[in-house]
Amino acid sequence: MAMDKSAADSYVYAKASGMLARSYVGERARQLFSFHTLQELWAFLFKKEVPVVPETLLAHALEQEAFERFIYDYKKLVGNYSEPDSIVLTLLRSFDYENLKDISASLSLGEKKIPDIQKISPFNIINYDKWPDIASVTSGGPLSWYNGIPPVSEQHLANYKLDCHYIMSLWNAAKQLHSSCREKILKLIGEKIRIDNIVWAIRLRFYYKMQREEIIPLLAYSTEKKESSDPLAYEAIKTLDLELDNYDAWKNWKYSRLLNPHEEGVVWTIDPRWISNSYKSLYVKKAYKLFHKYPFTACPIVCWFIIKRNELDNIRTASESLRLSIDSSQAMQMTGLTQDDIDAMEYMDDDDPKKQTYQYAIETAKANIRENMRNLMAQRQQMAAQFMQVHQQSVNDYNNFYREQTQDPHFSDVVNFATNDYFEQLAPAKQQTIAASYARIEKNVASPAEIQLIMDYFREAKAAYSGHTSKKSATKVKQASAMPRADQVSGAAGGDK
Repeated sequence: MAMDKSAADSYVYAKASGMLARSYVGERARQLFSFHTLQELWAFLFKKEVPVVPETLLAHALEQEAFERFIYDYKKLVGNYSEPDSIVLTLLRSFDYENLKDISASLSLGEKKIPDIQKISPFNIINYDKWPDIASVTSGGPLSWYNGIPPVSEQHLANYKLDCHYIMSLWNAAKQLHSSCREKILKLIGEKIRIDNIVWAIRLRFYYKMQREEIIPLLAYSTEKKESSDPLAYEAIKTLDLELDNYDAWKNWKYSRLLNPHEEGVVWTIDPRWISNSYKSLYVKKAYKLFHKYPFTACPIVCWFIIKRNELDNIRTASESLRLSIDSSQAMQMTGLTQDDIDAMEYMDDDDPKKQTYQYAIETAKANIRENMRNLMAQRQQMAAQFMQVHQQSVNDYNNFYREQTQDPHFSDVVNFATNDYFEQLAPAKQQTIAASYARIEKNVASPAEIQLIMDYFREAKAAYSGHTSKKSATKVKQASAMPRADQVSGAAGGDK
């Protein structure tokens, strides 16, 4: 039941405190990485029967179950407010933005089925039931400007615009808070965005060799003006002049505590993944502190979302680690520690250099998993884009071929001959191949090879027709469909229907 804000704040703090006590973040997150199979992890997390499905499907089911529980719990907390603060809903709607990216990518690739979406109903700002009309999907909400499908080659630019729109929405929502913790929330969220900007700027320099003038327009800003003094971007812009392989240039940096370790006499290069993971744990610790420091305000529900979102990331990482058979041995290899060293860590002080290095390495190993997953998705998108380019060229060739053939005054006779007399002379196996390819072209799911096969077959039949002198008197029953019309072949390929 919805309550007035004061009562809701008090109730949410008490309820959320109990939930956080059972969360797998910080030191408790280690438990997620102590299992040897996905089945064990499932039973530990959900205390319910493990689905009898292959490993890949079980990992997906586990991550989906974790997400649904996270959203269910958050919506229960939100439901206590008759009028939730804007930031409370804006945090939740980050999943709508991610869903829109997936929807746009699917449509640009010509997919016929809506991708898996992360449901947040009834708080969504996207009309998922309007698929595949993108303008209807986004109509009536803050994303109505996203009313077209960018081509595959421009998807990354569209995603950047969505990211910027969300960050500005989140920043403005935080500024609208009427609470004693407003400035603290702004500081917490602002620093997180600044670190994300810094990591992004370093990645663009490190991996893509981009220059200062190329990077500045690709950062996230608090307003459309994109000024160099912007509170969310200025720290990232300041790093653009620091040499990536010069530790002395970074050692006095404002966030130098987040840097990967440096050893005298050893070549050092900045690692953006290390910065990201070092800050992630710090971010959660700060959220925990604010959660308890401002108990009867909007702070607890905002911080609860941040902390539990981190738990969801931990669960997903643990799941993928098991699915890909990656364990702490990767971290051991990175640090040069032995198993005896690892076992002795139970008795080490938290500030022991060996223990800190190993813990950092564990986080980096997790980051590698996420990085590999992102790279795999990027490769798949690239392969899909290449396929679509080849497919589109084949479609264009077929349509041009069809139009060219229709100019022949004997076109109808050639088609009749190709689908009857000439077809009957083929070996049964070839008849099946030709008929199947015709059917797939009609359904618009033919591969470039199948399209080429049909064009070659028609050319052969036409050549045979030209030399054919005696025609059969009786009309044969057709054993294959007529050549598809040009307007039946479009530029999008899907799977079998």
